[in-house]
Amino acid sequence: MKEYNLLWWEKQIIWNHRLVTVITDKDPLTLTIDDIQHKDFDVNWLDIIDEEYDDVIEITDIEIVDEDGQPIKSGEQ
Repeated sequence: MKEYNLLWWEKQIIWNHRLVTVITDKDPLTLTIDDIQHKDFDVNWLDIIDEEYDDVIEITDIEIVDEDGQPIKSGEQ
């Protein structure tokens, strides 16, 4: 399993840009709502929204980023 810093848009009541760290053996760019809501999925919410306030309806535009949420330059991954 590998650790990734990810940035994605997540729709709950409104759209939120979320910064997270996940540990997964899946392709992080293809994660689904079912993946992130699974009880055994290892996700650490790094942004200011430290908890979910409603069910996630959709996630989209997943990006691999550095620990500050900045895009990874080619070859840094």
